[in-house]
Amino acid sequence: MKRGILFIACFLLTSTGSFAGRLEDTFDKLKSSETLKRRQAARALGSLQNKKAVSEIIFALKKEITDEVKIALIDSLGILKSTAATSLLIEKAKKETDAVRICAIIALGKITDTEIIPELKKLLKDKSPQIRCYAAGALRKQENKDGLKIIIEVLKTSPEAALSAIKNLSEFSEKKAAESLIPFLKNKDTLMRLHSVWALGKTGNKTAVHPLLELLKTEKNRGILLKTIEALGKIGGEEKIASSVYPFLSHEYKSIALEAVKTLSLLENESGISYLVAGAKDEKVSREIQRLCMTSARQRAGKRTREEVIKALLGDTRWTMSWSKEEADVLIKFTSDKNEIVRTMAYAGLAGINIEKYWEIIKRGLTDKSSNLRKAIVSKIGDFKFNQGAENLKEFFPREEQELKKTILETFYKCSLKNGLQMGLSDGDFYNQLTAANYLSILGDNSGYAAVVKGLGSEDEEIRELALETSLNMKDTRIIPHLKNLQKKVKDKTLKKDIKAIIKAIKNQ
Repeated sequence: MKRGILFIACFLLTSTGSFAGRLEDTFDKLKSSETLKRRQAARALGSLQNKKAVSEIIFALKKEITDEVKIALIDSLGILKSTAATSLLIEKAKKETDAVRICAIIALGKITDTEIIPELKKLLKDKSPQIRCYAAGALRKQENKDGLKIIIEVLKTSPEAALSAIKNLSEFSEKKAAESLIPFLKNKDTLMRLHSVWALGKTGNKTAVHPLLELLKTEKNRGILLKTIEALGKIGGEEKIASSVYPFLSHEYKSIALEAVKTLSLLENESGISYLVAGAKDEKVSREIQRLCMTSARQRAGKRTREEVIKALLGDTRWTMSWSKEEADVLIKFTSDKNEIVRTMAYAGLAGINIEKYWEIIKRGLTDKSSNLRKAIVSKIGDFKFNQGAENLKEFFPREEQELKKTILETFYKCSLKNGLQMGLSDGDFYNQLTAANYLSILGDNSGYAAVVKGLGSEDEEIRELALETSLNMKDTRIIPHLKNLQKKVKDKTLKKDIKAIIKAIKNQ
């Protein structure tokens, strides 16, 4: 026990030391004369997510003269969200170049500190329209809406700062924010359209739905199309979204088709589920997207659409599904469906759940008129070695079709049910008799001896081959004379050698 405790302690010390070592190495790189190394170190300190780095970053930022390193240091302070950095970030938001000031304002928006809001409000009056926009966006993150009017004003009066205004309007869920962004969906500048779509999606305001749906009809840029579909998924609220997004499931670009699946699965009130089901059957949709449609439909289906999705899955033999016990009640309902495929898949799915209380229901399927359905159930009983189910098959074996009897015999064997296999020894089909004899021989029962002897004398090569295999499994010396007779009779040299080997194996047992 002591040794175990010592090992754990050593492991913790080693792990902590390793992390501390990485932190110290990064601190050292902040002092490098190379700008690139300092910038990489500054970014790394944020990604390490250790607030012990805050004091070192602050110290480095006070001394740093290069904008790109300052920005990396400020980004890391924003990630670490330490109030210890508030004063310095406020200072940088006032006195640096616009690029550094903007970065500092963004970082301030991430930190919760009562000192920040008054300072950001002062920046709403800055001479730079970009600074005003970013100050408003940062204020919104502090749960303050005072900057909305200022951003809208910048958007109307300062074309050079329009992109900054659009980015920061994304922080506001108000209708006015969405209404200010909508006109930019028709802007000739691709970047402006792209950011407007993204911003509208982030606002989540339903005012944007119809303009975005209109954009879907005319937009040619793939990146904007993708972002439009994504935005509609985030906003939701309109039944028409599903029907408008559906055609994009078959889009030539996979990324757009994938986004269409995601959006349809996100729509509230399960309004996208039926379209996902339709997409899974649509020949225009790629196989990969079809499969994803069905998976997403199943994952997202609630009370309203659950049966619809499960029935669609059961009715399509292309999909191999494993069902959960939570879905059993719906599967039971479809065991009475008029469609043979649906019934078959429902019974097979229920058997696949393999819970004993369902086997009485599954037993009903053995009386179904469909031999395919009965075979599906028999196969599942064998796969799960469900002996109670195999016992039930003894009742059905005598009156079953010859082809299905082979599957039942295999199930008897998998469940080691010798008295079931012995029923096969008296079957009207001799191949089934010999199959039963072979399975019995593997289980150490030589009661199929007579069938093997008869099989060795058959002119049918398939039956003779099975009889030879069974002879080897039986290892019954009584069968040696019959094997020698067959050896003399056959002309094929390879077969003669095989029979000789079987005789030798029986003798040497």
